[in-house]
Amino acid sequence: MLRLITAGPIIAEAAKKRATKQMQTEESEFLVLGAGNVSSIPPTDAISKIFQEGHVVLLKMNPVNEYLRPHLEKAFRVLVTGGFLGFVSGHHEVGAELTKHPEIDAVHLTGSEAGFRAVAAEAPAKKPAKAASAKG
Repeated sequence: MLRLITAGPIIAEAAKKRATKQMQTEESEFLVLGAGNVSSIPPTDAISKIFQEGHVVLLKMNPVNEYLRPHLEKAFRVLVTGGFLGFVSGHHEVGAELTKHPEIDAVHLTGSEAGFRAVAAEAPAKKPAKAASAKG
């Protein structure tokens, strides 16, 4: 008989170790602004920031992909309840306001060059983050 092992506690412990280590440095709160043209990129970017870089992430979903939010919240429930991942919705005005929030240390966005320029023009000086392009 095959036994299924729940990954929840393993994920939570790994995220906790990474986030605790990262929080000892200056940069910890990361805003991920998700593009709308490829629905898998925003959650992948968030997971990368959490597990590879040890950041706490607030993921702003693009309105085009808003239908995925409840599914992602359920899939990543352990990270959400552990305080490592949060979700927010809205149009570009919400993203612009979040980039100015004092608890956001850095911004990661995947999207067009025009989107990057718009965010960069509105955002205060933050620590530089890598910009990625997902041209559809």
